[in-house]
Amino acid sequence: MAAESKGRQRYVVVGGGVAGVSCAEELARLSPESQVTVVSDSPLIKAATNVVQQSRVLETFDVEQKQGSYLEQRYGNVTVLAAHVTSLIHKEKVVETSDGRRIPYDKVCICTGAKPKLIAEGHPRVIGIRDTESVEDFQRKLEDARRIVVVGNGGIATELVYEVKGCQVVWVIRHTAICHTFVDEGAAVFFLPHLHDDSGCHGDTAELRKRTKYVCEGVGEGREERGEGEKERIGSALGPDWHTGRQMKGRNEGPTHVQVEYEVEVKEILTASQVKSRGLQPSKIGPRPPEEPQLGYQWPIFVALTNGKVFGCDLVVSATGVFPNTTCLTSSAGQTEVELSEEGGVVVDNQMRTSLSHVYAAGDVCTARWTHSQLWFQGMKKSALTSVSSCLPM
Repeated sequence: MAAESKGRQRYVVVGGGVAGVSCAEELARLSPESQVTVVSDSPLIKAATNVVQQSRVLETFDVEQKQGSYLEQRYGNVTVLAAHVTSLIHKEKVVETSDGRRIPYDKVCICTGAKPKLIAEGHPRVIGIRDTESVEDFQRKLEDARRIVVVGNGGIATELVYEVKGCQVVWVIRHTAICHTFVDEGAAVFFLPHLHDDSGCHGDTAELRKRTKYVCEGVGEGREERGEGEKERIGSALGPDWHTGRQMKGRNEGPTHVQVEYEVEVKEILTASQVKSRGLQPSKIGPRPPEEPQLGYQWPIFVALTNGKVFGCDLVVSATGVFPNTTCLTSSAGQTEVELSEEGGVVVDNQMRTSLSHVYAAGDVCTARWTHSQLWFQGMKKSALTSVSSCLPM
């Protein structure tokens, strides 16, 4: 859609992930006379660098974590604000942030990504892995953990189970094989021995080669403590190889033991007193676990599964997927002006336009509402670039 051609255009991009940064970069490049403001929950952003066109439809790139000043230094018309967007007032064409700022726009692109689905919201021992901050939180808690329960069978869960050392791991999946999203059951059986330290296949000698790499820069810098009552801030999604250079070690000595519970889901999260009062017997890791902690009912948290087993542990990692992060589009009354899909994503057309004029969306926050090719799937970087060309002045 064409924007007003008179005066300096004001573009606001909400989100500092790959979609938001790609959108801001293209706007800055194609419309150097405009003012582009990126509003990100975190002072760190994710940028696609070293982009190489390999063929007509294939390109390779690195995903790097940068300080917000990276964009400002590259483009003179880009400003990056580390702030939490609380609302988008469409009638006034204003974006409001938690620190009281009101940022006017001519066009805005929502690139707020997604939030992790947690099996128990607000529980201090149930965490999700989504952004850099949540990984650092997991690392700190893992240091005192003797046993963890990992729920999920996607990419994050698979890499997490492989990387954790010095800790018993109960891996809860609802499929008949691990890595269900990526490999068939035969390949999954082949990979099973690689989960154990004592197999001789764990570590640098068996490092997996990937098509893309993830480079961390400034990890842990510029973090701010949230004030009491302030909403949780969702940082940018992790890139490939997010675990590179990180030590994920529990408090146990000796080899890691991983027990996979197949075709099962979490039924309930329980306390020790609840387990006792219901007459439930804590399940043991088997068949021959190294240095089995004989704690019985003394674990701080218990996970009851649909197969009847109850595992005590120090930490539960909920890696069960994500849902669109549309918090900034929802009013205090729980209503939103923009059209949302049944899954909660912002509905966009083939030009990445939402149901509101001058409001676009890109990345994981979207639900594509057009006739799809059988070979098409929603890609974050592709969506971001498509949205840019459609919101520039004609």
